[in-house]
Amino acid sequence: MSTTLNTALVRIQPWADHDLSLLRLLNAPAMMEHLGGPETEEQLLARHERYVNKDGQLTSKMFSIVLLPDHTPVGSIGYWDRVWQGENVYEVGWSVLPPYQGKGIASAALASLIARINQEQRHKFIHAFPSVDNPASNAICRKLGFTLQSECTFEYPPGSFMRSNDWRLEVTSGHFPIEKVREQFPALQRTYKGKPVVYLDGPGGSQVVKSSMDAIYHYMANGGANLHGSFPTSKETEAILADAKQAVADLFHVRPLEVAFGANMTTLTFAIARALGRHWKEGDEIIVSEMDHRANVDPWLTVAADRGMIVRWLKVNKETLTLQLDELDTLLTSRTRLLAVGLASNAVGTIHDLAAISQKARAKGVVVAVDAVHAAPHFSIHRDEIGADILLCSAYKFFGPHVGIAVIRKEIFEALDVYKLVPAPSSYPDKLETGTQNHEGIAGIRPAIEFVASLGLGDNFPEKIRSGYEVIEAYENQLAEKLRKELGAMKDVTIYQAGEDVPKTPTIAFRIEGFSPQEVCERLCEEHSIFVADGDFYATTLANCLGINESGGWIRAGLAPYNTHEEMDRFIQGIKAIIRA
Repeated sequence: MSTTLNTALVRIQPWADHDLSLLRLLNAPAMMEHLGGPETEEQLLARHERYVNKDGQLTSKMFSIVLLPDHTPVGSIGYWDRVWQGENVYEVGWSVLPPYQGKGIASAALASLIARINQEQRHKFIHAFPSVDNPASNAICRKLGFTLQSECTFEYPPGSFMRSNDWRLEVTSGHFPIEKVREQFPALQRTYKGKPVVYLDGPGGSQVVKSSMDAIYHYMANGGANLHGSFPTSKETEAILADAKQAVADLFHVRPLEVAFGANMTTLTFAIARALGRHWKEGDEIIVSEMDHRANVDPWLTVAADRGMIVRWLKVNKETLTLQLDELDTLLTSRTRLLAVGLASNAVGTIHDLAAISQKARAKGVVVAVDAVHAAPHFSIHRDEIGADILLCSAYKFFGPHVGIAVIRKEIFEALDVYKLVPAPSSYPDKLETGTQNHEGIAGIRPAIEFVASLGLGDNFPEKIRSGYEVIEAYENQLAEKLRKELGAMKDVTIYQAGEDVPKTPTIAFRIEGFSPQEVCERLCEEHSIFVADGDFYATTLANCLGINESGGWIRAGLAPYNTHEEMDRFIQGIKAIIRA
């Protein structure tokens, strides 16, 4: 009997050339029973070409359904335009291979597809037409909120007719529930110089969602306590910490015992580096990145200096603003103990191919330490998908309080020889959490994650988190593209960004000829009530490589899901006014 799997492992990805073998599996007689029977090889190849849609001319969009962490192909799903009863609508369809049916995979994939359609929003309704004899597909429609319209005679493929159910789902009104989002952030009510403040300093720390503030207040107002007491406030504190670790575990798809809290990412990284370094020897090697925030560089350099280790640098390509991954095979040796790299650049937004990086590192038995601080507010992170052994971030970057988070793979955490007080626990994760933790801050972590989940769809919390991130990512990218396009058209502006084919966070670093970054930020603040930061943002090595540190670094506009199109217009007009003046 089929059982539901962890649907947070389900992904949909654009159909590609290598998916032809999957299409052949989906063309089996049992799979095509309700669809007119298997297609010929010629028909199959023509379908594959349409699915790939290399020239982007078709409005249809097809995806393969894969399971993480190995990206195992298990089915297909897609949507396309059609006219139904005189109205332009989206039609959706899906197919999952028999060994994977009945496990919730199709439901998770369809939820992701609906989230994409809601962002595109060219038509008012989505329709699905499963055969009346296909109870599983009809159940999926019902589960995801479709409304049964009627039975109908449906022609598919051309010349083949079947009795189908017509299920309809209304496309969510509005591309993004921006008003609903904004009302959850009290800081957005602030004014400066008589104007509403525009917060574009998210990479330095997001604004805090009200539910997180409420949780912090509630903890403190009801009596805080330290751990291991036999009285209610102590037991409640322990429960809050356990609940927060479960939320973080759901966020990164790990086990709660692999989660530890600390003062901030930097402090945790120093502690982890010192612990790992106790077993490293002179002549051992580490690799750090030229694009990283120094919090994922200097803790490792410090240990390397103490132990007489060799430091190798994964260099940046100064033209493309990406890492030179072709050098990894040379950098990784039998003496390499650790590779430290960021998931996304906090300065220029480049998202690195961590799966490819970690695959090479772990093949050599190298520990991979990932700085996910900048990435965590913007897109879903699956620890095992990116291959991180140590993953670090901070809740204050994703709408929560100032608490550092470390996620460490069980085998490494168990062996971690941390510096601690003698009576302190020796078990993980407690052994890394030295001293009394920020209990009230930790109480605010789950609500911050719940905010992300509230924007998504799904049957469980991890599924809703992932779906919520898809909604956030699509919206933020709209805003970011608007800024990039407008800034790129200004002759005195230089944007520091990777190419169009490289994924990026909604973080735009730029400079304006004739103005220091600090002057621009001061004028945006005083004249336009827009809060934007300048400097190197601790991506000091990258700024030095680009030769801009001596002249003030960058201006960095970093977006969050509470920003609006109107705020982007204000920012653009502010930049134009400064240049004109």
